[in-house]
Amino acid sequence: MLNGKLHKSRMYMIVAVLGLLLFTANTGLAWAQDQVRPTPFSMDFFGYIDGVVAGDNVTVFDSDGVLCGEFTVNKAGQYGFLHVYADDPNTSVDEGAKAGDVLTFKLNGEFLLSDVDIYWTGDRQRKKVDFRRE
Repeated sequence: MLNGKLHKSRMYMIVAVLGLLLFTANTGLAWAQDQVRPTPFSMDFFGYIDGVVAGDNVTVFDSDGVLCGEFTVNKAGQYGFLHVYADDPNTSVDEGAKAGDVLTFKLNGEFLLSDVDIYWTGDRQRKKVDFRRE
């Protein structure tokens, strides 16, 4: 009798775990929040950053704090073309920026400053933006 209850309990546990895995896969929660999720829509940025060296990492976040762009610097003083991805309206997951979103740029995790506010303006747009460290 005890063996039957234990077997039934294990089966319920397996079903619950499988259900949770399916739920997270379908809602996009399984995707790591610290990775860029490429979509068919992107805007490119390029320019200069004071003191940046090859190997430095530039990241971009949308108004909701979603990581939507990342670039490893390969030439001292410059970055780009850095693809910043938009949210895909055909999915239930927020992959990136929407038109008008303010974008935040970071260098190795530290905020970068610019003389202009930076917005996501549309697919296939290119924008030159120069930065300085905070």
